[in-house]
Amino acid sequence: EAGAELLAVWVSPEHRGRKVGAALVEYACNWALERGVQTMIVGVFADNTGAINFYEGVGFLNGGEVRNDPRQPHRPILILSMELTGRLATS
Repeated sequence: EAGAELLAVWVSPEHRGRKVGAALVEYACNWALERGVQTMIVGVFADNTGAINFYEGVGFLNGGEVRNDPRQPHRPILILSMELTGRLATS
C-alpha cells in the first residue's frame, strides 16, 4: 500500500555509463507495478551527488524529505520518490 523501496543500485565502475543502472531501476519499477505499487522510493546520502544525479536522471524526484541514519548521524539521507502510476511496464 505504502509503496516499494529500492535499497540500492550499484554498478561496477567498468560498466557504468552503459545504462546498466537504469535497466536495474526499470526492472524494479516493473516488479513493483506488477504488484500494484504506486510509488517507489530510494534513500540516498545527501553528500552522494553522483547517486542523486543518477536517481534523478532515471525519474526520481527530490521532495525534500530527509531522514537520519543512527549509525551515521552526520550524513542525512534524502528520500527520492517516483510515481509509478501510468508507467508502462516494458518487461
